Amino acid sequence: MKPEPWLSMVQGLVQNYDELKDIMENGHKVIPELDFIRTGWRITLKEDFDKSSDYAVMEYDNLDKRVEWACEQLESWPDCNRTAWDMWVFKNKSDAEKFITMYYLSWEQ
Repeated sequence: MKPEPWLSMVQGLVQNYDELKDIMENGHKVIPELDFIRTGWRITLKEDFDKSSDYAVMEYDNLDKRVEWACEQLESWPDCNRTAWDMWVFKNKSDAEKFITMYYLSWEQ
């Protein structure tokens, strides 16, 4: 299949066209970050702006959807407490890692 002439022209003018197209279609990647704190193991859902730091001002509901999903999943976990809008604390590391695995299986990136 032959690419559209305008698309070839835009790709030639914009060096990171593919990256920008991916951001516009899918939003920024959201990663679960695991930290040890005094009261247990904390998971924070964070947007990954590394590759697209110049475009961080763009707004997406990607993080909102994933936080909402996490809330639904974790509300019945007995050893897990929500401590902030995008943060949960687990009493043991294996539960936190189990959630991270479940997250990546549900949200393919």
